[in-house]
Order: sequence, then C-alpha cells, then structure tokens
Amino acid sequence: MVSVVLPMLALIVVASLASFGVTNIWSTSALERQINELAKSSSVTLQELLWRYDTEELQVVLDNFIAAGVLIGATVTDGQDVVVRSGSPDQSLDVVQVTETLRHVQDGQMVDIGTMTFVASKDSVYALGQRRAIALVVISSISIILTMTIIFWLLRRRIIRPIAEIEAGLAQSSVAGEALDFKFTKVTNRKMIHELRAVVDAIYTMRSRILQSRAEVQEKDKKLVRAAMLAGLGYGAFDLANFRFVECDENLAGMLGFSVEETLGLDLSQGNPLGILDHSEEKRTARRAALASGQTIAETFRIAHKNGDIRHIRVILDPKTAPGSQSIMLELVAQDITEQHQSEQRAHQAEKLQTIGKLTGGVAHDFNNILAIISGNLERIDDAVTDKATKSMAANALGAVDRGPVSRSSCWHSRATSPCRRCRSNPSG
Repeated sequence: MVSVVLPMLALIVVASLASFGVTNIWSTSALERQINELAKSSSVTLQELLWRYDTEELQVVLDNFIAAGVLIGATVTDGQDVVVRSGSPDQSLDVVQVTETLRHVQDGQMVDIGTMTFVASKDSVYALGQRRAIALVVISSISIILTMTIIFWLLRRRIIRPIAEIEAGLAQSSVAGEALDFKFTKVTNRKMIHELRAVVDAIYTMRSRILQSRAEVQEKDKKLVRAAMLAGLGYGAFDLANFRFVECDENLAGMLGFSVEETLGLDLSQGNPLGILDHSEEKRTARRAALASGQTIAETFRIAHKNGDIRHIRVILDPKTAPGSQSIMLELVAQDITEQHQSEQRAHQAEKLQTIGKLTGGVAHDFNNILAIISGNLERIDDAVTDKATKSMAANALGAVDRGPVSRSSCWHSRATSPCRRCRSNPSG
C-alpha cells in the first residue's frame, strides 16, 4: 500500500509545483493585460486633465486607482514641472510596470504632453498561484485517499483475502501431503477473481502430479532395492581424504560384517579394520593413483569375516569430486561373490580330475595292448615247447599277465593268431 501511495503523493507534489509555475506565468500575463487595458481606458481622461493642468482632479483619479486595489503606484507627469503621484510602491517587491505616453491634438497634430506610469504588484499573482496549488494538493489528496480506499477495499475482497485464505490452507497442509483442502469463506467464494480460482486449480493439479510422481518414484525405488537385494548388491560412498564411509546401506554393511552405524564409524586410515587379505602397500598405492586420475576400477577383495569365513567381495569404485571441495569421493557398488568363487573352484577341480582320468585311461589302454601282445606270445611259447621247466615258466608268466587289466577287446585287437587263454575259458568276455 505504501509503495503505491508514495509515488502518487510525489506525483501530486510535482503537479502542484508545475501548476504553481504555470499559474504564476498565466496570472502575470493577465495582470499585464489588465494594467495595459486600464492605462488605455484611462489615458483619455488623464490626457485631458493634464492638458488643463488640473492636478487636483488628477490626484483624485490616481487615488481612486490605488484605492481600487489594482495598482500600488500611479504617476502622471508632463516631463517638466507637473508631477502627480499616488501610492508608494516598495522597491523590493516584484512588480509589473506600464508606461504610456499622453498626447493631445493641437492644430490638427498629436503632441506629446507627458507620460503616465502604472505599477502593480505580483504578490497577488503569487498568492493566487499558492491558493490554486494548495487547492490542487487538497483536492488531489482527498481524491487519492478515496480512490486508494476503494481500491484497497476491492483488492481486499477480491484478491488479498483469497490469497490469505490460500496461504492459510497451504500452511495447514503440504502440497504433496495426503490432505489439501482450501477453506474459503462465502464472501471469498463469491468475490474471488477468476485468476485466483485458476491458481487454486493449478495448485490442486500440481499436488496431484506431485503425488503421482512421488508414487512412481517410490515404486521404482522399491523395485531397485528389491533388485539390489536379489542380486546381492550393496552401495556406499567413501571419502578418500578422510578414509571414512559417508554412505552405506545394509547390504554393504552385512558383506563387511558390521552394522550400518559401525561401518560409518570405521577409520580405515588406522590398521586394517575390514580384514582385507592380500593387503599390500604396493596394491594400495596403485589403486589410489588410478582413482586419483579419475579411472573407474573393479577389484575383488578377500575379506576375513568376523564369523571366521573368507569372503570374496567384488567392488566397483567410481571416483567423483565432492561438491564444494577438491576432495575425491568414491561411489562404490559391492557384491559378495564367495559362492560363485567356490563354484568356479569346484568346477576347476573337477576339470583337473577329468583330465587326469582321461590321461590314466589312455595309459591303461596302452598297457592293456602291451599285455595282450605279451599274453599271446607266451601262449604260443607254451604251445610250442614240451620241456616242463619251460612250460612252467611260461605258465607263471601267463598267470602274471592274467592278473593284469587285460580285456577281451585288448585280446582280440592284439597280434595273437588265436584268442588268449582267458578268452577261451570265458568266450563271453
């Protein structure tokens, strides 16, 4: 309200000063015209009286002019001996002075017989200007007060009161809250301007959109948290300058064997509180150099868990500059891959055993082939000789061969011309 009234009052003052100046100029011109007209209208009478040198009558006429209040001084002179004056003009006053030549017709010619001088003060002009300026200020002030009162009354009914009730409604509830209802009075409902109703509708619409967006975000957050839990992912943020966690979720804390509060309270600059195995200063230096250069690194840490297990934690480290500082903040995502690591180890061990088995099977197959050849040749020797001692030695050798892993396939694929004794005794193999 004050911001509106003050400029208007300043405008009134400027208008009043301008009116005062214009009034002075106009009134001065009007005064000059009035004095000139008075001089012209009275010049005939004054010329006749001066021609007759009737100074007494001249004095009476001039005194009447002064008494009428138009002039403050009047003088008639013949330029020599006769001088008639009335009034006493103050030299310090701002005056208007008019001088006219008095003439008389003599022998058919106009002859100058003297002059008359009328003097009027501009004080009356200034007083008139002041009165007009004061009247303008008073009338304008009253008009402004009445106008502003009406405007304020209308603004209060149609704008200010509705805005106050809107503000009260917002103060009692949240735009994004579950309950938002503006309680308008009957006068407000009837007098509120259309634009404010549009604002209220816009607030309701904005609230609905905010609630909808918030519900969608919450649903997405739930899905992300659920996905992280199913995948066994943990999130945290690490201040590399202070060697402390500044953010940590329950998944990450559980992988490390601590609670969230304990994890945030760890000081990793002192010792090895996380129980990281294979911890060497060389690896640590190389890791810090890579992170300082802005590289995102992925590394698997072996951690001695508090329950005695050795856990394998896969960690992705992404360096970021902390807001408002030059220190590096690490965002990290971790996953416990202990079971995956153990499965890989078991698969690797099974692969080695399978390889050894294949190698052993190949050696046994070659050995069988050799025994089949030996068995076939011993049988031929046994069949060819008749000496008991030789047959006894051949029988002992065949017995030793029979105790070896000779199979039917080995026998029949040998170079023997007939089946071995084992095959003959057991043709079905």
